[in-house]
Order: sequence, then C-alpha cells, then structure tokens
Amino acid sequence: MILFISGQAVINFNHGAVFSPFYHYGMYSEAFKVKDKYSVTLVEVNGRILRGQDFSIAEWDKIHLPIKYYVESDSNNLMMIHIRNRLYSKVGFALSKKYDHQFINKDFSDHQFVEWYKNYLQQIIDEPVHSLIIKEAVYSNAEDKLTPSNLDSIKLILPEWNSPSAIKDK
Repeated sequence: MILFISGQAVINFNHGAVFSPFYHYGMYSEAFKVKDKYSVTLVEVNGRILRGQDFSIAEWDKIHLPIKYYVESDSNNLMMIHIRNRLYSKVGFALSKKYDHQFINKDFSDHQFVEWYKNYLQQIIDEPVHSLIIKEAVYSNAEDKLTPSNLDSIKLILPEWNSPSAIKDK
C-alpha cells in the first residue's frame, strides 16, 4: 500500500493534480492546435443556411453527422480494403479486386442519400423541405477570426434537391 501511495505521489508531482488515482489529466488531453483553414459543411434548407446556435447539440449532430459519414464512406471503404490486403499479404495471401465489394458499404447513390436525408431532416427541423443544398466552404483563420477563404470555392458535396412543386413555382 505504501508503494502505491508513493508511486501516486510521484506521478502527481510529475504530471499535476488528478481527480482520482486512476485518471490523470495528462493521459486524456493535449493542447488544441489552431489550424490555418477549416472546412465547414453548409446545409441550406428552403433558401436559408441552418445555424448551429438554432439547434441543440444533439440536433446539430443529427443534422451534420449523416452527411459527414456518407461523404467519408468512400475513403473509409478504401482504407478497409488496404488494411485487409496488407494483413493478408503478411501471411502470404494475395486477394484479387473481385473481393473488394465485400468492404463497400455504399449500396445507394448520392441522389438516394439526398432523398433520404431530406425526409430525415424534415423530422429534425419540423418543417417541410422544399429545397436542399449541401455545400462545403473553406474558412481561413487570421488573427483569431474565421473568414471565408474564397466564396467561389464553395462547392456542392452532394446533388441539389428541389421538390417538384418548388421547380414548377420558379
């Protein structure tokens, strides 16, 4: 017991005060590094961009995370294929590309995702969605202020969606 207390005192002295003997602040944190540029996903519904401050944290996650996961699914699939091939090559197996489809979990198109997302979004924002545009903008960090890098660089990351009635009204 004395050895444990002594060891804990040495750790506390070297790493700072702790909440309990098992959870050291230094183990679970590091300095936050400020980046020069940040990519931001913009969700425009019925002509207005949704703002995080208008939603709870849980609602905002429900709005943004499906887009993030869907857009990143291609790179995640390729990463899994690469890891699988690397592991199999270590034991002398070489798999052909015909087995790659087992790691592709995107069984639907961008248009199908946007159609699903539109219905999903209506439940969160509690209003009908007549138009939906999902874009990515890049912001620069200068003097602790985020400013748009180049408004021309805002790009669509998924196809635009307009309800048939909204198209007729134009």
